[in-house]
Amino acid sequence: GDGYNYLEKMMEHAKPSAGYVMLAYLLTHTPHNVVITTNFDHLIENAISYYMDAIPLVIGHEALTHYISNPILRPAIIKIHRDLLLDPKSKTSELLKLHENWEHVLDVVFSNYHPIFIGYAGNDKSLMDFLMQNSHKFQNGDWCFPYWLLYESDKLEGRVLEFLLAANGYCIRHNGFDEVLYLMGLHLDIRLLQRSSLSRTQKRDFETCLIPSTHFPKNSHARKLRIPLLHPMTQISPPVGCLPRCKKPYTE
Repeated sequence: GDGYNYLEKMMEHAKPSAGYVMLAYLLTHTPHNVVITTNFDHLIENAISYYMDAIPLVIGHEALTHYISNPILRPAIIKIHRDLLLDPKSKTSELLKLHENWEHVLDVVFSNYHPIFIGYAGNDKSLMDFLMQNSHKFQNGDWCFPYWLLYESDKLEGRVLEFLLAANGYCIRHNGFDEVLYLMGLHLDIRLLQRSSLSRTQKRDFETCLIPSTHFPKNSHARKLRIPLLHPMTQISPPVGCLPRCKKPYTE
């Protein structure tokens, strides 16, 4: 229908921002190899293909979930609202309950990875209901405890607050998806532009995402570190990422 045509047209020329390039590197060169997203777009797989010269496993429909192995051995992109080309779900009536096939996949992922929620406000009833109904699994250690990244100016309230309290998770303030991914890369000492495998064109495309650090908000961690802002080129929300399972960090 018109809604589908609108989505396809809107995403047709969307380009991965530099944060997606860093995410592509993490997915292909580190144990952090899983993304769960409510988005339909192809930004992640495009970044992996273009910058990393790799092919991820894309699960863009519940009928494909049996291709998720345990353990997950290759970069995997899990689209719980389906892929843009596979009749994506966007109507409220379609998002009331998570399909049981996705429930199995999320059980595999959360049993082995710590979920990091970035750019997700918890407005999707199907996923939030599933998280709330299974919050005790995060709490008792069957699933890996979650990190929820909340934009600096947003309030921690509603179902997100309820979930974090029930799951014994962490809330982390941030200033945007691209900055978060850049800081992750900085911490892991990743220098994408120094990789000899990147062509001159790829390096140029990557550099077009950079603007001076003076454009950061005054309270930005990246501004304090004097690193460039990786400017997002699209308004499509970033995905949910996952970290391999580890012990809960010590906090004072």
